[in-house]
Amino acid sequence: MNKDTYCRKCWLRLRKLAPLTCYERADGAAYHCSFCGDFIYAERFDTVMPEQDYSLTQDELRYTIHSLQKQLAKVGNARAQLITTITKLEIMLELAKEKEVK
Repeated sequence: MNKDTYCRKCWLRLRKLAPLTCYERADGAAYHCSFCGDFIYAERFDTVMPEQDYSLTQDELRYTIHSLQKQLAKVGNARAQLITTITKLEIMLELAKEKEVK
């Protein structure tokens, strides 16, 4: 097997080239991704991507686009929630100041 291998999951989800380390285990050879922590067994080597295999299938591209869109939506929702929370806290602060003055 190629010693320069990278985790396909990390590449698809995060666009991170995470190198894999080969381990001999009692149940067979396995590759370990130090970034996501996954163990990939040699017989499931399709989840490993050789170096310079940057070509993605249309399904992989669609999956990646969809994942990024979901992440973007989460960021947008989190931003809106933070703005709402900050506004509520500012109102509470103003009310506390008014009570203190009285």
